[in-house]
Amino acid sequence: MRIIIQKIVITLLATCYLFLGWSQTTGVPQKFSYTTQVTDSSGNPVANTFVTMRATLTTGSPTGPSVYTEINSGITSPAGIFTIVVGGGLVQNGNIGSVPWVSAPVYLSSAMDISGGSNFVPTGSAQLISQPYAIVSGNGVGSVNYDRSGILNISTVDNTSIISSPQSSWLTSGNADIGGNAYIGTNDSTDLVLKQNGSEGLRISAHSTTVTGNLGIGTGTAPLTAAQVNGALALQDTAISVSGNTTLDVSNRSSFLISSSVSPSSAVISLTNGLVPGQLLMIMVRQVNSGNGIMFNPGSNLRISSTGNNKVLDAGVITFIWDGSQWLQSGFMKNN
Repeated sequence: MRIIIQKIVITLLATCYLFLGWSQTTGVPQKFSYTTQVTDSSGNPVANTFVTMRATLTTGSPTGPSVYTEINSGITSPAGIFTIVVGGGLVQNGNIGSVPWVSAPVYLSSAMDISGGSNFVPTGSAQLISQPYAIVSGNGVGSVNYDRSGILNISTVDNTSIISSPQSSWLTSGNADIGGNAYIGTNDSTDLVLKQNGSEGLRISAHSTTVTGNLGIGTGTAPLTAAQVNGALALQDTAISVSGNTTLDVSNRSSFLISSSVSPSSAVISLTNGLVPGQLLMIMVRQVNSGNGIMFNPGSNLRISSTGNNKVLDAGVITFIWDGSQWLQSGFMKNN
């Protein structure tokens, strides 16, 4: 009589075992069920017959290294159906708990003796496409950690599976080896907000940054004023040269260093409007040749003090404050 495997069905025992919570409390059985129909050469079921079966798990291919073998026995149904529980038979070699379900393809090869003895005849093999995830989850999560660059790595207890995140995370202990293109921010027009104790402290919007509270630079302690700087303050992009009448684009600047190569009457300076009331502006002058300088003529947005001097020569300094509609002269110092 020739034994034919007409149908192979791999199913998992106890669906609830798929849940990690169950595996942590009661343990996942290292077992799965295997069902086949035994027929003769004419296709007739081998019914109500005591048979034995040898089940072998190999890796890589049906002829690959054997990692587990067991023998089961039982009686076929009237339709020739024979079901065993792989992991519940008489173990011949290996340990089903050590089968590398994740790291390599696993194949199940069967051999049967329909007389119930040990004269096993190979009856086929099949790859376990749907791996017994209940068994894999039974290994449990062994470790969850971040490497120095912020990559998240998850491994099982027996280290058969390591899952790594595709991108780095920012670590509270600091990152390393993240490369020059790493950044904290957004990829759209959404504001970036930093909070402390649930309250906003810093907001970065398009071309602007807003600080809620006091801003300290190099102070070492909490700043006492809205802006407190411990160290030198350099104002960039405020040094210009003039050789004629010039309009200064004040914008968000607070100072200018003007190098003049002409006499004050030939270098009349106009100012654009300020941004917010109270904005301070300090203008310092250096001459290229003796007698060079600048001068200011009062206008719609500029008011010179009646006791002031609208000519500024070498090493002279004039200051203004924006009142919301005009620059008001607030000081003047000439080189004596």
